[in-house]
Formats: sequence, structure tokens, C-alpha cells
Amino acid sequence: MINSKQSVFAAPQAMELYTVLQAIAQPGCIPALKQALTVNWFNLDGQRLYRLGEDEAGLDAWLSRFQDYQQIWQEQGLLTMLQTLLQQEQVEVHLCAQIQAERALTNLHHIIERLQQAAIDEHLAINKTLDWLHLAILQAPQDSSEDRQLRLESDEDAVKIVTLHSSKGLEYPLVFCPSLWQRNDRLKNEKNLIQCHEQGEMIADLGSGQFAERRDKALSEELAEDLRLLYVAVTRAQYRCYIAWADVRSKDKANDSAMAYLLEYADANFAAQQKILKTLVSEQPQCFQYQLLPAESVVSDYYQRPSSGRTLSYRRQSRSLSTHWQMSSYTALSALSQYNAPELPEDKAEELAEVEIIGSLPEEDYNPETAASELPRGAQMGNAVHFLLENISFQSLTAGLDDKRIYESALGEYGLSSKHAPLLESLLQTVVSAPLSSNPDFRLNQLSSKQCVKEMPFYLALQDMDVARINRILAETPAYQTLSSKQMSGYLTGFIDLICEYQGKYYVMDYKTNSLPDYRPATLLQAMRQHNYGLQYWLYSLVLHHYLQQRLAGYAYGRHFGGVKYLFVRGMRVDLPGAGVYADLPEERLIDELGSVFFEG
Repeated sequence: MINSKQSVFAAPQAMELYTVLQAIAQPGCIPALKQALTVNWFNLDGQRLYRLGEDEAGLDAWLSRFQDYQQIWQEQGLLTMLQTLLQQEQVEVHLCAQIQAERALTNLHHIIERLQQAAIDEHLAINKTLDWLHLAILQAPQDSSEDRQLRLESDEDAVKIVTLHSSKGLEYPLVFCPSLWQRNDRLKNEKNLIQCHEQGEMIADLGSGQFAERRDKALSEELAEDLRLLYVAVTRAQYRCYIAWADVRSKDKANDSAMAYLLEYADANFAAQQKILKTLVSEQPQCFQYQLLPAESVVSDYYQRPSSGRTLSYRRQSRSLSTHWQMSSYTALSALSQYNAPELPEDKAEELAEVEIIGSLPEEDYNPETAASELPRGAQMGNAVHFLLENISFQSLTAGLDDKRIYESALGEYGLSSKHAPLLESLLQTVVSAPLSSNPDFRLNQLSSKQCVKEMPFYLALQDMDVARINRILAETPAYQTLSSKQMSGYLTGFIDLICEYQGKYYVMDYKTNSLPDYRPATLLQAMRQHNYGLQYWLYSLVLHHYLQQRLAGYAYGRHFGGVKYLFVRGMRVDLPGAGVYADLPEERLIDELGSVFFEG
């Protein structure tokens, strides 16, 4: 065993006790309870912990037991509670099955004793007791108090490995000194810093003209210290001290260790060394014995344990670790888009007339010179717009906020300059006030909070699904871009910017801050296809359709589903209904086919 001066609070048992006491101090906290149950006190392996996490009744039983322990702590004190816990949970029995069980148990009882004494001396309540233990653990590496690890009776039979410095003043029945023949060569090779004493003071030489002279003085002081330590080492034994000597003298290098100096070996060859040792044996036969240990083989490398001759092999993998199961999102799915596909299939090139075109303004009116064109481009601006539309009511954005700092704060949150705040305010006023269709009253600011669900999260359970099936179903839709084939299962998750109800119909809406050359219907369709927003709105439509089927009594797709509207906010106009809005009403037949992919596998 290595003789340790380490504080007992640095032992792993201190942190284990702290973890358990934390759970007892807050018995209703399931995460704290689960963490405490991972401690080996309770003998729960990974499989049992996993099953317990799925067993509500089992967790409740553990919560009840920890509540009982807290009550005992409050009414009868820390020590009584811990004694009860150790007994009822058979902690000592479980620890006995661990490696170094005797040491673990001794440390645990020592820590409990010190903690109980602190709780009494300082009148500590439950939380203050936890604070005291936590601080003791943190300060353990620098702890110089007498709270050391206790020695065990079994330690007396162990070989204790101690340094020369720490052995001073101690005594051992037998002592082995295997390396007194060595000396460190650091000072001989030092070129930057030499420390030595002059006139009773320690000085440091960083390269003066006396550097070599002070190196010699430092070497002399080092030899004196080594001689003192040699004396400490050879005088620790009660009955016998074994000292090893290795003849490492070479033609170019004498052995200048403290032991060589003491035995006058510095310039002695092997024969002279043997003569000196034999003289000591003959002159002091009661005190000194000498034995030459022949080297049976030349040591050319580090010791390695002899091979047993057995051929070792690793366990062969019996199952594939590859899995199609994953938590996916629209973004991950759209990454499979085949961007080298043409912008529109040849058979769809003439179908632009099917896109909803509202109004009859000249083409140039779809490319207005507005404040929106002066706003920065990029994801940061998109995040700021989404944040404000999600967290501020449409009516407040229309009227204008009294505290303009909200716009500045949103811009700053995403690393944008506050100088854009007036332009951002103007843009959002336009977005919430612009007609979304030919009906001039269909505007965001006409929707009450009860008609809106903002940032609606969803999870779609995926059975084993081949993405190629989605391609076949949506191949004829103009805004969809074909995906590369992939097998998937698990969950598809995401957030829908806005679900709203207007005049009995339910709509999917999404905000886009793309900066386009113009906002004509053909340009919007091209952007929808380029970024595969078509895939997104088909998935969102499926989610809303499935949701309404479960929640809306008498739901019928043709009567209640209003369609999708993608609001390209930079192109929206108050004076032009539907400007900057890509609108579509997905075909019910295709929605049902898409549902069969996700819900039926």
C-alpha cells in the first residue's frame, strides 16, 4: 500500500455520501433520487436502474423510503438517520462485495463521524450540513488538518511505499532501499537557473559570470541533502535494512551519488567496490552482510509479465449496430434534396397558371422599393423576425410598441445593429396588416389570440419508411424537390410557425425572410422549390390534418382545411392583396397517401 496523507474527504466515499444526502434532503426530486441510486450502496446495476426508471410504482416506493430518512434526520439527527439507512439498505453488505471493501467501509464511517461532529459543534441544519460536506470535499486536496485516512489493522501486513522525506521520524520492522545508488543529473545539465546559498541567503543565478561556480556550489549542497536523506532511510528499520548497490560507473562518468560518496566508490572500479564491501563484512559481521546478485540476463527493456501462452480473442459482434431509427426534422429530411434536379419538371413548366395570383398589377409592382429591401439579409434577421412575430401580438405590432427597445433588443440578441429597429418595425407592421388573399379582411392583425397557435411543436412517429415513397406521392407537385433514397424510422419533429383559424377554416402559415429579386408568383414558386419548402408544407399539412381529425368534431378536409400560406415578408404589401404570399391547397388524396407512409409504414 502507498502511505497516504490524503484527506479522507478526498476519498470517493465522501462524494457518494454527499450524493445520497442530497437526495434525502429533497426526497421529492426524482433526478436527485435517480442519481443517488447509481451509488454502489444500493447494489443496482444498469439494467435494474433502467427498469426502475420505467417503473412508476418502484420509484414511488424509493421516494417514500427517502422521505422516511429525511423525517428521521429532522427528528433524530444525522447519525441516527445514516445508521438506519446503512442497516435497512444493507449498505455494508453491498460494499463488502466491492474491491478494497475494508478501506471503503473505514472511510465511510470516518467521514460520517467527522460530519456528525461538525453538525453538533456548529449546530448545522440539513442544508448547512450538506454545504459543510461539499466544502470539505472541495478543500480536500489542500487540507492539512488531521482528518487523514485511518489506517487499518490489515495495513500492518502490507508493504508500505513511502518517500524518504515522509519517513522521517517513523520506524518499520524491515526497510528496503532500492535506489540509493542513484543521483539526479538535473543540476549538471541546468543552463538557465541555479539556486544556492551565499552568506546565509538563498540566491538564484539566471546566467551571470559566476554561473559555473554557483553550479558547483549547488551540486555540493545537493550532495549534502542527499547524504541527510540517506541517513534517514537507513535508520528507519527496527530489525533489518536492505540496501541495493548497482555499479553504473562508466569510463566517462563516475558514480557521484551520496552512497558512492559515503563508501568512497566515486573512482573505484568493480573489484575495488567488492573489496570495500568485504572489508565491512569482516569488520562488522553482526551489523553487515553482503551478497553479490549475479545478473542472469541483460536487461534491455522494461519488465513485462511473461505470457501465459494462451491466445486471447475478443467477443465477436453478433448483431448489427446500424439502425434506421432516429429523431429527424424537416431540415434533416430536406438535406436529401437532389439539388441537381431541374427547377421544374418539363411537364410542369406550363403549370404556373395554377399558382394563386391575386390582383392584376403590372410586373414591376411585385418588386417594390420598400424599407424591407434595406434590412440585412441572412439567418440572423430571420430569427429576429420570427422571435417578434411569435412573442408579440399581431395587434400590438400593428399599433406600434410603446417601448421601441424591444426591437433593438431582438436585433441585439441575434448580433444585428439597433439602427435597423425603425425599418424592422415598419416591416412587421406591413406583414401583420397586409391582406393574405383576395379577401381584404384576411390579415394577421384580424386574428385573435384564440384563433392562433404560434410555434406549434409536433412529433410524427415513423414506421419503417423509404423516402422513395414520398417522391412517388409528391412527384407531380410543383413546389416539391425529389429526395435521394433513404430508409428511416423513429420520429419526425418540428415547429410550425403559425396555425390559425379564419372563417371556420384552418391554415398552416410559415414566415420566410428570403430576399428575392422580385416577388412575382413564379419567383415565389422557384424559391419554394429551390429550398424544398414544398416538402415542408406537405408535412405541416399532414400534421394539421391529422391533428384536426382527432380534435375537431365532424372534421372534413374540404370544409375545414384552408390550405397553406408562406409569407415572404419582404415582398408583402398592404395595397396589394396576396403580394409576397405563396398559397396552396394540398390535394386531400395526396395528404391521405402521405399519411399512409408515416402512420401505416
